[in-house]
Amino acid sequence: MWLRLCGGALLCAVAIVLLKSAGGSVLPLQWTGTIVLTGAALLMLSPVITWVGELCEGQGVSELTGLMIKGLGVAMLTQFCADLCRQSGEASLANSVELAGKAELLLLCLPMLRDLIDLSQGMLDGM
Repeated sequence: MWLRLCGGALLCAVAIVLLKSAGGSVLPLQWTGTIVLTGAALLMLSPVITWVGELCEGQGVSELTGLMIKGLGVAMLTQFCADLCRQSGEASLANSVELAGKAELLLLCLPMLRDLIDLSQGMLDGM
């Protein structure tokens, strides 16, 4: 599958170069290529995500696994949206999307950080 994705990306790149040289609009082709290739890459990752979930379920860390998978999803979606904004020539909008993604990752980690602080306080009170 990986080789097919590389071939598809190269075909898309050649089509974009040819379309640019002809003076045509390449943005729809860029977006379509990006969306298709990103979707295919995410489908390739689904067995890994399932395996990590099953592995961690038996170890009692399913909450952390869920947090990891959500964080990975936020990071990948943020990167995807930022790349689309940059392709459109909107670098400042891409930076804003990345900032929002970082803020979401921090919000996802708040419950775990709160538990860590509570644990630390409990240990200090016990001394």
